[in-house]
Amino acid sequence: MNIYKFVIQHSALPSIDGLGQKRGQPIGKIEKRERKIMARFDCPAYKLLAGDLHGSQPVESSGGQLVESSEWRLAGGGAPRQLRLVWLQGELRNVSADYDSAALVDTSGSVLLTGCTAAPGDPHWMEDGRYCMAVGELTCGSPPQLSVIKLAPLPEVHRQMWELEVRHARAHLLQGAAE
Repeated sequence: MNIYKFVIQHSALPSIDGLGQKRGQPIGKIEKRERKIMARFDCPAYKLLAGDLHGSQPVESSGGQLVESSEWRLAGGGAPRQLRLVWLQGELRNVSADYDSAALVDTSGSVLLTGCTAAPGDPHWMEDGRYCMAVGELTCGSPPQLSVIKLAPLPEVHRQMWELEVRHARAHLLQGAAE
């Protein structure tokens, strides 16, 4: 069956949507495709530097076919990691006139951001030199490309702590890979 039904199992409220939907009744149907889209948010976004993505490759099966596109081997080697979402911070450069693409540059390299206008919010704050955070899905390309899901401006104080945050997160990521 390609359609899933979701049932409210625990609700203190008599109605979830204000339209008389009772607890225990189906609240809607979500197609398999939509469920797959929602599943990408089940994994955390990994804090990385742009340089961590340079030289990274999607994992291939023994037959040369790409495995799920969220499986990547980072340039530093080691076991492939499920990188559904990547969190980067840096300065914007080369913002396109339609605000849909830009380069994100940090101390280690740059990444091309695509689909910026699809992210929530008004993109008109985007300008060269603006410090921001970007969360998105890694796609193939040189330089690496990030299909943006969230993009937001940040104050300069975040720039000072970012590399330390990434080092701390990387230590936990590598520790998890060793277990």
